[in-house]
Amino acid sequence: MAMKFDNKDHCEQALNDLWETPPEEIGKTDIAVLNLLCAHALPGSETLNVSRCLARLSRLTNFVRGRTDANADWLRRHANYATEAQQRAGLIVHTIKTNYGAGYHPQVRDDLLSGEYTTSSDASEDFIHVLLHDDPSRRWGTCATFPVIVVSIGRKLGYPMSLATNQYHIYARWEDGAETFNIEASNPAEMTVDPDDYYRTWPKRLPKAVEKDGFCFRSLTPAEEFALFMRKRVSYLFQFARYGESFVWMARSLQFAPTDSSFAPHASMILWTEIKHRFKRKFPTDKLPSCDEAPPFLPVFAFLATSERPLFHTIEAHRHEWEGHIDQARIHYEEACRFNRTGNNEQRDLQRFLKKHNLKSRTGPLMPPEGFGSLRHFGLRVQPNEEADLLRRMADQFEREGRLLDARKALQDLYLFDPSNAEIFQRDKALERSQMGQVLMMAHHRQQAESQRTPRVFGKLSEPIHDKPPTLTGPLNIVNLINKWHSYRRSISCTIQD
Repeated sequence: MAMKFDNKDHCEQALNDLWETPPEEIGKTDIAVLNLLCAHALPGSETLNVSRCLARLSRLTNFVRGRTDANADWLRRHANYATEAQQRAGLIVHTIKTNYGAGYHPQVRDDLLSGEYTTSSDASEDFIHVLLHDDPSRRWGTCATFPVIVVSIGRKLGYPMSLATNQYHIYARWEDGAETFNIEASNPAEMTVDPDDYYRTWPKRLPKAVEKDGFCFRSLTPAEEFALFMRKRVSYLFQFARYGESFVWMARSLQFAPTDSSFAPHASMILWTEIKHRFKRKFPTDKLPSCDEAPPFLPVFAFLATSERPLFHTIEAHRHEWEGHIDQARIHYEEACRFNRTGNNEQRDLQRFLKKHNLKSRTGPLMPPEGFGSLRHFGLRVQPNEEADLLRRMADQFEREGRLLDARKALQDLYLFDPSNAEIFQRDKALERSQMGQVLMMAHHRQQAESQRTPRVFGKLSEPIHDKPPTLTGPLNIVNLINKWHSYRRSISCTIQD
């Protein structure tokens, strides 16, 4: 189903769907869509209309396609560049700057010329909506936006293009296995093709520790490009003290691009800044506890909503992993999974961490985790070291009896004992799909039977003899639908039949 961007709710729904999309499937979404969604509701994007921007980009793409087809012989001769591929990429850049009339952002250009870099307070410098402005005289771009437009158009033409970065600068890259070259589109002139070594020292030398991570000087995956845009958004949220709002953006960014470890300490700093602000708002006359006190030096969960807890643990897990505290990082990765037992991102993040550091699932008798009693579905009257085995047998029995909801509850309780066991998580997801199929089939059969019923006639009015079965419009929540279904069944059991 095509995404809708007519209003704020549509944009938020699209983002939530993307955050639950496996990283390998992010590439099915246009890179321009990913960029524009991350610009939503930021200073400088108050008039952003995603649908209108995408429509203009589509027209520009069609224009480039027409020029490409009309100049096929010229492209094969590649008089301006070393290869035909470079000539094709150069035609995109030339069309954007010449025919479309895009220019470099004047404020950023002045900063570059003066050598004084001011903090941006306008999202138009980092997101593509100004390049797609209604007014041709205001179509300005930067190194953060020109490459995105180039890659978006290139992919629609079938070119193997991606973004690449050196931490300070973003550029496009062509890589098809036979040929690889960088595409510099944010300069004042035509496209230039610069080697990786050029970007190692421009605009300034990259720290060796950052280069060692392997995130820079290569083609980014679509998920990593998405993470790059999310981090741009976080920088604006931080600048305008919207720290709490940045939690989900930071966590998802770390999960979609875990190899860029340089972001982890910055994300943790923002996280703790917000927690300390919340402490001071709640206890304005109290002094913040010292960091030297025995951890935790703040009662963290007293200042976090339930939905923020897995985000907190995700951010702290990546920070500890970046610092080399592997045992502490594992604790946080597992806690993130416990606080979001159905979270694909948290489970995938944990498995990546375990594989990277060659860690195994926990062995020996599994003990119930402390502090999660309120999240348990079942209270068991057995010894603690016997609970995990009993939950496993309960899940098996419930599944055999067709009680899929109860089977899932037992598995989710078992998941709390050892989130590193991916088999439990995958089994719960499989039952969720089966449960969905069950409910949909029941509702379908019920609706078919209802359509064949003869309604009772009262005078000239024809009315059904009972309420309609639950419909499947809107977001589908399995538990709510099952509850509605049972309520409906109870209502018809006492209906007077013809």
